[in-house]
Amino acid sequence: MTINRDVLQTFILEHRSSVYTLLHRYFSLDRSFLLRSDLADGFHAFRAEDDHDGNGDSPLADVISMAQEAAIQAPWMYIAIRPTVGRWQYLRLHAETLVLEDI
Repeated sequence: MTINRDVLQTFILEHRSSVYTLLHRYFSLDRSFLLRSDLADGFHAFRAEDDHDGNGDSPLADVISMAQEAAIQAPWMYIAIRPTVGRWQYLRLHAETLVLEDI
């Protein structure tokens, strides 16, 4: 399963405030690299908040579940996704404009 960038970008734009909140949760860790466990823990804490409960079955949840690691270099978050064995996909997401790009 490969992440469809267009579907993900549409989801991000439709849920701007939620995605913005999640990204800033990751940025607030003040670390350059985030492990898979850091990404998952941050997403679970994010979902535990009352107003973000509906994001569990979404393109964003798919990205987080397949993400192996992320690098943060403000204002970008770079995400390494491993959809299947031997396949990698790399995305970057701008923290302010929420523009998603393939790398």
